[in-house]
Amino acid sequence: MHVFVRVSGWRSRLASVVAVATIGTVVQLGVATTAAQATPLGPFSCLPANGLSNGTLTQADRLMAGYLTIPGYKEVYIGTGPRWNWAANPFKNASWQKYYTSLKWVELLTRWYVARPGQHPDYLVRAKQIASDWAAQNPPGGGPAGAVAWGGMYAGQRATVYSCLHSLDSSYGVAALTALGGWLANSTHDPGDWNQGIDYNIGLLAAGCVVGNATWADHARDRLISMASTTVDSQGAVGEQAPGYGIYVWERLGLAADKINECLGASNTAVIESQRSKLLDFLAWATEPNGVLSELGDTERTALPSTPETTGTAAQWVITNGTSGSHPSALHALYTIGGYAFGRSSWDPFSPGAYYTLRFGPGWKFHGHDDHQSLTMNAYGEELIVDSGHDGYIADAYRNYLLSPDAHSVLAMPGVAFNKYAATKLVYSNTAQDSWQYYAVSDTAYAGRTRTRDILMNMDTPFVVAYDRGSRVTRGPIQQLWHLPYGAKIVSLGRSGATAVTGDGKVDIHLLQVLLPGQVLPAGATGVITGRTTPSYQGWVSHHDRQRLPAPVVVMARSATSAGIFSIMVPAPHGTAVRLSVTHDTTGHTILAITVGSVQHVITMTGGGFMSRRS
Repeated sequence: MHVFVRVSGWRSRLASVVAVATIGTVVQLGVATTAAQATPLGPFSCLPANGLSNGTLTQADRLMAGYLTIPGYKEVYIGTGPRWNWAANPFKNASWQKYYTSLKWVELLTRWYVARPGQHPDYLVRAKQIASDWAAQNPPGGGPAGAVAWGGMYAGQRATVYSCLHSLDSSYGVAALTALGGWLANSTHDPGDWNQGIDYNIGLLAAGCVVGNATWADHARDRLISMASTTVDSQGAVGEQAPGYGIYVWERLGLAADKINECLGASNTAVIESQRSKLLDFLAWATEPNGVLSELGDTERTALPSTPETTGTAAQWVITNGTSGSHPSALHALYTIGGYAFGRSSWDPFSPGAYYTLRFGPGWKFHGHDDHQSLTMNAYGEELIVDSGHDGYIADAYRNYLLSPDAHSVLAMPGVAFNKYAATKLVYSNTAQDSWQYYAVSDTAYAGRTRTRDILMNMDTPFVVAYDRGSRVTRGPIQQLWHLPYGAKIVSLGRSGATAVTGDGKVDIHLLQVLLPGQVLPAGATGVITGRTTPSYQGWVSHHDRQRLPAPVVVMARSATSAGIFSIMVPAPHGTAVRLSVTHDTTGHTILAITVGSVQHVITMTGGGFMSRRS
């Protein structure tokens, strides 16, 4: 389970350290009140507000009264001390428990103390009491909270709580950071090169800077600079396999660069800044015309926040719906290392443009889903083909569904073992023109047998042509899945296809199977599943934690040991006539004439699946 504390504000260049007089006397970490003697390497001021500390003054007062609210959960009573129950888990939810033991919520008190130091001196006193009790009850690696509290990410986050308190009261926190820093300095606790590793090493940097341990601080600096090139690849794609985590990685790497420079003086953080710039471009490409990130992997429905650092960039263009920033010139992008293809019909106007994503590349990592070969598409201001999304990290049957191929618009084979670590190869791509692009991808994720998708994305008149092939050892279902958005309604269904209309009634979605020579459509060749819970989940969409919305899935199916399913998805403004003509020539080519209103395009496909557009 991987959980992060999302920051609510975006990085700004850190100002000078806030100097505040000591208020009150607190027993420090179960030892004498005399501060441990240390010579800090440099300042390490409080981090910017995060999702747990960005609460209101009323919430801070409630916390002083013993009531804690972690975003997404109900308020709970934790008491006013002097001892707290660090084994508490009122919701029996590992995510809540990790947030709780990170102590980042304590910064709700320090944030309001700094904002109004003359009015709330008791806030700092209480914050130190809580932190002291944690350290007294939970020695490094132990304590009533158990192993959940000693994931590297959360230990690193706790270190920045103590460094924040130290920046507000220089007599406080050294002993805690000496002990915690020793645990963080053990490289076996480092979570590795992803967002959790970044937080871990920011914590080690904080401990080294406050305690005055140059070995810790230098190691953390070197790791953070190195991770800029591993958490983000050389093209700019985030290594988490979830664009939503790209926002967090972008912010944390920026924070890392700031804290390195703040504590250690001017350092060579150019690599970090270069990688962040590339990542910001990737996030602009990963943003749909509706302004939200494509919900690939463990990505909630979220958007790029506006920040001074995005000024003049493509990210600002998508944030402002095309009113400011840098207008990108390209209409499609291939991230061949991470495995993403993106395409647009237009950046200006932004919102009504057509848009698609296609996944391929390395097998599962970190926050990825089994979504290789999947596509999503937007057009006419609507989401049309969607990813089923993300609803949190509770390990249950629904989480398994969202991770699985069944939750994505792919060729799926229920009952066949799926290897999530299998890579999907981009076999071929034709992106020479802006009006359409063609891709061929292939993998052996299902029981080591080849699964292939050829797909043409038409952009000037939006539609998709897809040809999927797969096989299995024993006869069973082979399904081409098309996940439609929540609110879409099926208005017609037949053996050869289905038509749906978006929830607002503005766009029709036509899904049609195309017969190849020798093929016959069996009964039940096209079906629809919405909101199924047994024998397995199917037909659901989740945009946020613990949200489950029934949404139709059009299933084009065969019961066989091998199958090739050739289909088209054509959206059109509601009521617009859509026509399809299919012919086969003597050379084995299949020719599709697709007409939307008065516009016709002709697509050809060879017997091997290679596609192109004639007109």
